[in-house]
Amino acid sequence: MADKHSNDYLLGFHFSVSFIGLKNDDINIPFQEVSGLSAEVQVEEVAEGGVNTYVHRLPKPVKHGNLILKKALSQSENNLTEWIKAATENFDFKTCQVIVSIQGIKNDSKDGKVEPLKTWSFEGAYPVKVSYSDLSAQKGELTIQTLELAYQYSKQK
Repeated sequence: MADKHSNDYLLGFHFSVSFIGLKNDDINIPFQEVSGLSAEVQVEEVAEGGVNTYVHRLPKPVKHGNLILKKALSQSENNLTEWIKAATENFDFKTCQVIVSIQGIKNDSKDGKVEPLKTWSFEGAYPVKVSYSDLSAQKGELTIQTLELAYQYSKQK
């Protein structure tokens, strides 16, 4: 018997990444991988005088890792390329909103339209690292660009 919730699980292979607010343009670029979707509540341990059996564990601010995006390197320049170069070459930082969405067809959809099923919005994002895969004359592989973004906070829908 099939699980009644089996259609409720999200597959992570169909997703989109959008950059909102770069030079008055919204950019939607295909990436092959997104990682760093995490939030961790930090904990401070406080010992109470006279109590030796435990410590108080108090919540501290949420810690976010960097958002890591990977895509094939292309020859064409765009606003994303200019934004990365401005930060890494000129130390000129402009922030934007980055939206990562898992795409699919909703269970209750009657028209079969593909739309966002789960969305993360990263506010105040800016590039902190760009790297490229190794170049090798012995392999015929695409050159992969890896972009790391720091951000102020994230929200989920």
